[in-house]
Amino acid sequence: MATQARTLDQSNIVMRFCQLAVNTEVERSGLAVPAGLTQFTCQCFLRHLDLGRSLNAAQVNCKQEAVRRYRL
Repeated sequence: MATQARTLDQSNIVMRFCQLAVNTEVERSGLAVPAGLTQFTCQCFLRHLDLGRSLNAAQVNCKQEAVRRYRL
């Protein structure tokens, strides 16, 4: 039970940092953050990490998926 709670806490922390990073990057580009973009991108990122991919690979792949999906 403690391991599950720790894993959930870790996922929540990663999700918050991801959300902040995505929103900051989009806002710095001068665009409004499209509805759903942050959630989509960060869920993708966590999924890739759960599959054992590196942070960089997860970031690059999910950013590309978000750009295609939201036509940025």
